[in-house]
Amino acid sequence: MGNHEHFYIGELARKAKLGPKTVRYYEELGLLPEAPRSESGYRVYTEADLHRLRFILKAKRFGLSLAEIREILSLSRFGETPCCRVVGLLSDHIAEVERSIRELEELRDEMARLRDYAAVRRLPSSDSQSFCPIIESCPEAVAAPASAASGGRTTDERGRVKNRKMRTGSSCA
Repeated sequence: MGNHEHFYIGELARKAKLGPKTVRYYEELGLLPEAPRSESGYRVYTEADLHRLRFILKAKRFGLSLAEIREILSLSRFGETPCCRVVGLLSDHIAEVERSIRELEELRDEMARLRDYAAVRRLPSSDSQSFCPIIESCPEAVAAPASAASGGRTTDERGRVKNRKMRTGSSCA
């Protein structure tokens, strides 16, 4: 196995800058083909597997989901050039990024209004029933969801990212 054309999972994971669990997970999802086993039962990977993992990571970097990546790999496996599909997916993701940017800009403006509101008003000192007079004195700011600071993204109970539409446009002034 010292030969660079074949690796065990640890070496493949290191070269791809992933953990072995992630490699196994990608294999389980069908993103990587099931690896053959050595005589001692270890998974044996090739340069082609490393190339495929690097492709997966690049696709993820551009915002493609694992399901979308699996679709692209499947199209490619059946001899189709998936580039038209990728262009469509990238267009969808660009629109999502632009929406997120707009929402973050609105959030920034809302935060600046709250900061400015607090700076020009004499706020009562906090009492035992109060958490923060700055936020509590501006009811509209409280209405913004907690996920606003993360660009409208929340996670479900398993840590998977979900999108949530933010309510914006309220003003303290």
